[in-house]
Amino acid sequence: MQKLYELKLTPNQVLLRVPPPADGAKANLSDIQKELAARGIGYRHDVLFEIYRRSTGQFEPLATRENLKYEIIVEASQDGMEATMTLIPPSRGDDKLDPGKIKEALVRAKITMGILYDDIQRAVKDRIENEPVVIARGKPAVLGEDGGVEFVFEGSDPAPAPDPSGQVNYKELGLVKNINQGELIARIKPPQAGEDGFTVHGRELKGKNGKAMRVKLGRNVQLSEDGKELRANSNGFVYHSGDKISVEDVYQVDQVSAAIGNIHFAGVVHVRGSVEDNFVVEGQKGIEIAGSVGRSQLRSGGDIKVLGGVIGATIEAQRDVSGKFFSECAIQAGENVIAEEYILHSKVQAGKSVRVTKVPTGFINGGVTRAGDMISSANLGSSVAEEKTHIEAGMRPNLRQQFDQTSLQLEKNQLAFDKLRKNLLILQQQHETNKGFDDQKRETFGKLIEAAQQVRQQLLEGITQFRQMAADLAQGEADQGFVFVSNTIYPGVTVQIRRANVTIKNALVGSGFRLLKGELKVQDVNEVARLYKAQHTKPPA
Repeated sequence: MQKLYELKLTPNQVLLRVPPPADGAKANLSDIQKELAARGIGYRHDVLFEIYRRSTGQFEPLATRENLKYEIIVEASQDGMEATMTLIPPSRGDDKLDPGKIKEALVRAKITMGILYDDIQRAVKDRIENEPVVIARGKPAVLGEDGGVEFVFEGSDPAPAPDPSGQVNYKELGLVKNINQGELIARIKPPQAGEDGFTVHGRELKGKNGKAMRVKLGRNVQLSEDGKELRANSNGFVYHSGDKISVEDVYQVDQVSAAIGNIHFAGVVHVRGSVEDNFVVEGQKGIEIAGSVGRSQLRSGGDIKVLGGVIGATIEAQRDVSGKFFSECAIQAGENVIAEEYILHSKVQAGKSVRVTKVPTGFINGGVTRAGDMISSANLGSSVAEEKTHIEAGMRPNLRQQFDQTSLQLEKNQLAFDKLRKNLLILQQQHETNKGFDDQKRETFGKLIEAAQQVRQQLLEGITQFRQMAADLAQGEADQGFVFVSNTIYPGVTVQIRRANVTIKNALVGSGFRLLKGELKVQDVNEVARLYKAQHTKPPA
């Protein structure tokens, strides 16, 4: 704030500065006169009135002065947080500074707190004259820090980190911060007490204490008994808005694109739009997608539900997978796969059933479709398609997959064993011809025998496992293995129930397939449906 007037003393002059009026405020003439009288300064009134009238804001000579003794001027700032001392030496003579005069000047100026005695001594010792020296400082009041929440769990840098090879996957932005039950979310910071202050005049300045932060506990958040920690009561992600903190098990995004990156979440992922190509969406408890899905990967420990179509995706769910249509997809479902319109050129495996619900136009065409219990579609194959359609029901898909993998491994082990045996025979013949081995061939022979024994053991174990799987596939459960085609099954479609199969040569309409005493039977679809209904609590859709 600008001073309304200011006096300045030099060894020979008294200077006065009166600034122009600011915001209607101007120095009071009587205040100037009182201070001049208090200091014992003589002056001409006409000179004072003229300086006051002009109010130039510059220091102007008011009077001459001749002092024979040291003069000490102590002044405090308007806010009382600082005081200065100006030592004015005598204009002539050699008067010595009396320290007692400094004490008197402090008393006159009512300076009682925050006095800097060392600075006063230094000003006297170094003869700092005709310029103000700070000789007292107040202490401002300190406001106590408000309480708050220190988040421990949430990260602040979404930038993807390089893998051990130095490559950076910019789709792994890490925007979803999964938290497990019992993990620490945040610490509650208590409010801090304020500190009182003072002015150089001794006026007390009260410091205010900080305020405690009110934390509202949302879903799945627990406050510790001592009130210092917040922990998660379930798996999910931490969400906070204002003073409310919760752990949510549903993570919602508008769409999955480069702005979001891959999603790995312990709860349910809900996508309001679509999933673009080449992204990964993992929702341990489920995935719901309102739009379509491109060539991406969907994985869930629950259901995966897509309201739009799916093209080129790889999908794994421990329960159901559903969508408007699936084209060129690889699908594994622990229970059911449900398509509204069609399944095209895809590899589908379901623990229970595969169903295309639209009648009469729904279809399965191309690829391999396997289900542990039942497959239902209005149409199978196509009158114009060249790709073969393979339909397989009545066996657990994972068992069939293991059976195929075991069969392939048996072939590899058999080839390896035959090759090792051939090499051993060659070495044996060389041994008999040369009547012995040198050290190198003896070592090679020993290693070949050891390798052959290992492969032989693997081969025997694989044969036992293969036979058991073959028996399981052949037997199955008596009430498993149904295929329903309410409209048309086209030539070239292969239908397999457990190990029995048939390739359709002529188009069939309204056909049901089931196994009877080990033989594959083709009957009227309604008749097979009645049988299925009798054996199951729920009829096919």
